Amino acid sequence: MNIEDAAVVLHLRIRLKPGCMQDFLAYVSDAFPVFEAGCDCKGAVYADARDPEALDEVFYYRTEQDFREGERLTEHDTRQVELLKRWRTLLAGPPQVDVQRRIL
Repeated sequence: MNIEDAAVVLHLRIRLKPGCMQDFLAYVSDAFPVFEAGCDCKGAVYADARDPEALDEVFYYRTEQDFREGERLTEHDTRQVELLKRWRTLLAGPPQVDVQRRIL
């Protein structure tokens, strides 16, 4: 999927526990292909230029239905549930979650 085709964008603003960057990068290598395979989406990670300790995990979903399926899988797919448990162990606190929908 090309990210410019996304109908829904999920932003997860996170902060990692100190010293967890390498573990986080390993997690992303393991987890993103699983999340992307479950529905038509593409994940990316961005560092905030003004706040180097903040990271944005962004998932671009082709359609609203893909977004809903992705949400369902994160709650019910055993592998995704386990990956999210692993993810939470790396975070310094809860993520800030924003969902945006394309209007044009």
